[in-house]
Amino acid sequence: MGIHAAGKLWLNEDDTSTHVAYINGNRAPGWKNGAVTPAESDLLLRRNLMVADFHNFSTWWMDLWGIGWFNDPGLWENMKKFAPVNAELRQTKLRFQVADVIDETSLLYLAPAGFRINSNAAVSVPLVKFGRSARNRIGASVGQFMLDDMLEGKIDSDLFIVTSAWALTAEQRGKLRSIAAKKPVFWCYAPGWMDLPSGKFSPELVEQTTGFKVKVVTDCNFTTLPTRDGIRWGMKPRSSVTSTFSAPVLSPIPQKGDIVLARYENDEPAILFRPGKVPGLFCGTSHIPAELYRLFAKCAGVKLYTDRPAYVKTRGDFIGICAPEAGEYKVSLKSGIKSLHLQKGECVVLKDK
Repeated sequence: MGIHAAGKLWLNEDDTSTHVAYINGNRAPGWKNGAVTPAESDLLLRRNLMVADFHNFSTWWMDLWGIGWFNDPGLWENMKKFAPVNAELRQTKLRFQVADVIDETSLLYLAPAGFRINSNAAVSVPLVKFGRSARNRIGASVGQFMLDDMLEGKIDSDLFIVTSAWALTAEQRGKLRSIAAKKPVFWCYAPGWMDLPSGKFSPELVEQTTGFKVKVVTDCNFTTLPTRDGIRWGMKPRSSVTSTFSAPVLSPIPQKGDIVLARYENDEPAILFRPGKVPGLFCGTSHIPAELYRLFAKCAGVKLYTDRPAYVKTRGDFIGICAPEAGEYKVSLKSGIKSLHLQKGECVVLKDK
């Protein structure tokens, strides 16, 4: 992640609400998704330890209010089980197949929730906050980075997903365009729309950034409908329905060879795929269909380790998998396909030699 590129160590506070917290009658702040049984506590803590190990950050289990949330010897056995994996992973290079990129500066150029123009609730919440779940379930290893790390060449990834970069300088726009000529980029909502420091905005600035020509549409919200090509491509045959509106709403203008994957309700293109040696994708809506990330990653040549959406981390010879749903997961290993029957939230770590 970007924090390691800066030579720093992340210390993560794990506030998992364990079954001990449940028994003691004190669930906050994890009462919505905390554990009720020891088995559920183990699932949550194993997942979190896997994330810490594969991301190379440190963690501490926080006993909120000092009432013994982790006062169960069985929970600490998880630390012992992960210790050998942790020791070996520390000797391997940290690399993510997919870079989830965010720009802090762009987030400053949004209105508070409740405003219709460039609203924080309409743009950053679905993109940056809720979109993380879908991006992390691609079936490949995903890391979160700052835009500065991307522009400075500190990220060695196979695919960039630029979630928030709508306020850029001319230098930043030029660097992004150069990167997109060499690596696949998934462009989310209005990249490059505003020029800094002038504050001016135009569709031409978006083209300078992405290479996609766009136009502004004014008679629709962010609802999208997959086209026949989009459904054939793998999108689900349903609408990404939302009443959310912000300005601008941008429609990519198809060029020769481009494929319109989805349209707004006014029939203007909303999501455009550009095939080629270095593919690209432009998504005008901030409410991105979850399957789109995985579909584009596959087209971009990213190795997907699971046959269905799953939280995957890779490092060295190790593969970590966490199941968002119960069922069978076919995992692509060097030795062939391995079938795993996992319960919801179950985490496994495999060594792929």
